[in-house]
Amino acid sequence: MKKISNIAGIISGIISIVFSFVIKSMSAGSYERSQTYGGDAYTGIQNASAQAANNVKDLTLLVQSGIFAFLLVFGIALICFFLSRLFEETHTIENMTASTLLNKTDASTVPTSPVAKPEIPSAKENTEEKVRGVE
Repeated sequence: MKKISNIAGIISGIISIVFSFVIKSMSAGSYERSQTYGGDAYTGIQNASAQAANNVKDLTLLVQSGIFAFLLVFGIALICFFLSRLFEETHTIENMTASTLLNKTDASTVPTSPVAKPEIPSAKENTEEKVRGVE
């Protein structure tokens, strides 16, 4: 189950990177030129509108670059994080398998159970038996 979630995280990182380039390639509009007319009022209104349109275009480019950078870095971070977890999990499984195989094939290790402990007489019991044997 962990492997599936790691792969899903890697895929979401790839999707994030793809979306970052989609955002970067989107059109942000065009700049508007300032013009002059015969009347001063019309010239002022047109130039103010052109300046507002140019400011919106600049803001759009700024937001577009910010979202692009965020999605790109976030996608790369997701891929790195989930790849490291995937490799860590793979190495853990390989180590567990290798140690299990070593335990099964190693003849020098003899499994002992807590029930089958050999009884070793203590020094006090040995002394008592010697004293009884002398009598």
